[in-house]
Amino acid sequence: MKRRTGMRAFSALFAVLLVSMGVVPVMACNPLEPGNCTGYSFTESSGVVDDSNIVVSSDELTGDVKNAAIAQALSDTAVQRLRDGLLRDGFILSTKQIQAIKGVTTNESMTVTTTLVTMPFIKEASDEKAFLVFASNELGSEARAVVAHDGMISYLRYDPAVVGLTEDDDGLVCDFCLYAFSRICGFIADTGCGVGCFNLCIKPTHPLIIIGCAGACALACDYFVAHGACNWGAQQACEGAGLC
Repeated sequence: MKRRTGMRAFSALFAVLLVSMGVVPVMACNPLEPGNCTGYSFTESSGVVDDSNIVVSSDELTGDVKNAAIAQALSDTAVQRLRDGLLRDGFILSTKQIQAIKGVTTNESMTVTTTLVTMPFIKEASDEKAFLVFASNELGSEARAVVAHDGMISYLRYDPAVVGLTEDDDGLVCDFCLYAFSRICGFIADTGCGVGCFNLCIKPTHPLIIIGCAGACALACDYFVAHGACNWGAQQACEGAGLC
């Protein structure tokens, strides 16, 4: 597995996403209370969490509504610092490919409306790609940059207590990619990855889980399309994308 090492505070939260989608640890976790989950050993069969009571709906934003969502994201301090860091590193924001989606998640205890803005960055004459992802809803807001280069993935976050950007390492993105492989390929064949990834990622409702899922899904989609990886096995495709 080729992935840079770093802080692992993100992993416990992202693990709950897998619980909500049917990949279940030995210790059962409530996907609406991600802070309660710590240690994990995943299986894919017995004890599957029933999320059939969670309903999601979404729409891709356009026109003035899209511009307002992008403006909200760009006004966020973390987004500004992450964007500036990527630009200093030689990345270029692909403005025309910025995507904004709004969705509603309804479960037994709450209804949450989430706005997700995904900003792709590219480097000229390089295979490096990055996605800056911002999610906001009634539970708060979060932003991360996900960078892919030479088969390695880095998650960057802004920490006001630290000079510069901090690197997080999520050891569970491989599990996510292997689980979601067939779904992602279905999105590619159907309506595209944007809305499909969003609907997959907003079931847990927590913004930190949403952006981790959305970043990994965006990278997987980009790689699968560019390399025809949906014709491969899940392990080979996810390793090629740098997620495993």
